[in-house]
Amino acid sequence: MSASNNRKKPRDHQKPQQPLQMSEQDIADLQALQDEAEAAPKYTLLETWSIVLENIEKSKVEQIPIVVANKIAAAWTRLSFADVQKYHERYHDILILGRDRMLELIRQNPGCFKNLGERGTETADAFANRAIYIELMYQWQLLFLELEHNWVTTQPDAAIELAAIADAAQFLTGEQGLVAHLGLPQVNFQYGPEDQAELQARLEAARAEL
Repeated sequence: MSASNNRKKPRDHQKPQQPLQMSEQDIADLQALQDEAEAAPKYTLLETWSIVLENIEKSKVEQIPIVVANKIAAAWTRLSFADVQKYHERYHDILILGRDRMLELIRQNPGCFKNLGERGTETADAFANRAIYIELMYQWQLLFLELEHNWVTTQPDAAIELAAIADAAQFLTGEQGLVAHLGLPQVNFQYGPEDQAELQARLEAARAEL
């Protein structure tokens, strides 16, 4: 369901991500979206995402487990083990940038967490908060357009930056990222070809301004 498929990506963006380390509570919050499909949800997706992303700073300063470091180095062959710490910090910094854009939209729309009506009603999360989700998809993809625009092969940490951008993009807008939750049947988010075309047009206009 992610609207990120048409976004221009650095050449190595097909590499697998190293996701933010979620707590057991984070995982439970996401799983709650898949339970009790016919019942009114306990949280909007916006609130669930804010819960998941509130742990970024904590995750950033935690020691990197040897297994995680090995996966990162294996996934990004141009990174040495000595590069993993810089990658880890930059990856989380980019997620913070994405979270900031989400929190600003939440600030601009007080009460959006309260849109917990039953699926298919005007007070349902997917209907009442639809404009916020569409704007957030734009803002997150715009963030990665900006980061990619500023990425050059000659910068000292080019490989680290590319890896961090790619993996953060996957976490937020990838096929198994946060935006993909909008495609869950119980969420019932309506997003068609016309919406995709409008979003893409906005991104192309923004790209021309970079």
